[in-house]
Amino acid sequence: MKLRNSVFIAIFATALISTIFLLLLQQIRFSYAFNEYMSKSRTERIEKLHLRLTDGFAETGNWQFLTDQFDTANSDNNTADEQNLERLNKWLLWFDFPRGVAILDANNAELIGEFESNMQLTAIFHQNEEVGFLAVKDNSEVKAELDSHFVKQQIRSLIFITLLTLLTALLSAYFFSRKLTRPISDIANVLNNLRKGDFSTRSEYKHSNELGQLSSDVNYLANTLEQNRDSRQRWITDISHELRTPITIMMGELECLEDGLTPFDSKAVTSLKEEVSGLNKLVADLHQLTIAEQGELRLECQPNNISEMVQKCLQKYQPIFTERDITTTNQLPSSLIAHVDKTRLQQVLVNLFENCARYTDIAGDIRISASQDNQFVTLVIENTAPEISEESLPKLFDRLYRVDESRNKFSGGSGLGLAICTAIVEAHGGKIRATYSSLNGLAVSMTLPVSSII
Repeated sequence: MKLRNSVFIAIFATALISTIFLLLLQQIRFSYAFNEYMSKSRTERIEKLHLRLTDGFAETGNWQFLTDQFDTANSDNNTADEQNLERLNKWLLWFDFPRGVAILDANNAELIGEFESNMQLTAIFHQNEEVGFLAVKDNSEVKAELDSHFVKQQIRSLIFITLLTLLTALLSAYFFSRKLTRPISDIANVLNNLRKGDFSTRSEYKHSNELGQLSSDVNYLANTLEQNRDSRQRWITDISHELRTPITIMMGELECLEDGLTPFDSKAVTSLKEEVSGLNKLVADLHQLTIAEQGELRLECQPNNISEMVQKCLQKYQPIFTERDITTTNQLPSSLIAHVDKTRLQQVLVNLFENCARYTDIAGDIRISASQDNQFVTLVIENTAPEISEESLPKLFDRLYRVDESRNKFSGGSGLGLAICTAIVEAHGGKIRATYSSLNGLAVSMTLPVSSII
């Protein structure tokens, strides 16, 4: 059964059951209050009737006024004495005569009404003598007669109200079931499209409730899947290109050797070894990046002096910096302790300084600075121009991304260095990001924990 039908049935059943329950409850309450009112009202009317009968007999000295009153009331003579009627109605209003009541004279002869054996007799006195009796049926017996008529009326009213409620419940259930299930259907359609591989689909439902949040989460999921698909496609394309380039070079050199166009000497062997070494490094970087992104990178963290590690890397790259007339400024304190894996962090520093060597213009500057608080050490490596574009800045840490696609002496590489740096730093519980430098170049800041947080 569809969700919309289930919601429709649930709303309709709830509305119908609740309404019928309230109607029955109201009916019971009303019947109780009505019966109590009728009983009290009848008792008051009988007491008033007894008083009127007593006063009427005292004034007239007989029961003739009763017969005159009823005869006058039932007469077709329109010329009845209005004064006589007014006088008679002083004691008894004929149209207000209670049900289940009879009036008897002193000899138990019926004056008005029909006497039954189960009636209770109340004597009417005049000058301490019994002049008649007021015979009254028990309230429960009279109520039973009234209840039969009352119940029929109530049943008709209840049937009408129930039918009206049924129609209202049907319309309400239809409206609310559509309104409540529409966003769910929309989200379900989006998820179904995602299952089929259509990652461009999005939910149009916008609201501040839980379904709105679910819709937003599904859209976020769709966007993430779309980005991952595009990234995977770019990854496959880039890997194919990275592998094809050195393989093409090697195939060309081997064909030249085979055709005798190039002598097979140490120079040819060295060239082939360089291409194989490049392939080996690319495969090793891919393997390491995969391990890091899967959270399987093993770290042996302990307190290490970051300043000493930076100084060693600077000494390693100093010949390259000197050759390109690049000035380095080390502003680190002599002791800067962080809880890191020394080997992995050296790999990060090597990648960062290698990028500085490749992308800093001749006669440029490189500056290393740091700051520290109770939790983290922040290391900043800046260089001078060239400054990269705003479009390239957020992509620097993407896999296989290179600002300069040309593969000359000082640019190129596998494009995995910064991605590996990101994976290693995040595995330490730190962060790495790139911003524009005050030296008009690039600034890479790396945050590392002072103590163990992983």
